[in-house]
Amino acid sequence: MARPVSLSSKDERLKKKPIRLTLSQQARERIENDLLSDGTLASSVSDLLEQIGLGKISVTKVVSNSQPDLNQFSIYRRLVVLTKEPAAVFRSTVAFVLRVSRQLGLDDSQEAILDIVKQGVCVAFEEG
Repeated sequence: MARPVSLSSKDERLKKKPIRLTLSQQARERIENDLLSDGTLASSVSDLLEQIGLGKISVTKVVSNSQPDLNQFSIYRRLVVLTKEPAAVFRSTVAFVLRVSRQLGLDDSQEAILDIVKQGVCVAFEEG
């Protein structure tokens, strides 16, 4: 009975079609030093391009501005929702916590109220 034949990585490489690719020395050095130095993404420039082509690695455009767009971070978007008018959820939440603290006879100092609100915000972010 014949066993199924599996292609080794060497056989797989033989199926690849060679192409000519040119890179500036600076680009090649940056790829080798920044992307390939630890071997986690790929083992060579050719392997890196293969991984990108197969969709195993995605490439995103680098923003030339050193300041990142804060809207990229979900926590920033969530904070904006809490503080943005007209809802002003944050002020409403602080007022609610203050009112309940006073009704229950709890500490209603600024530090205590902000600590409770901070804990609530952490729970809200954790739960989404």
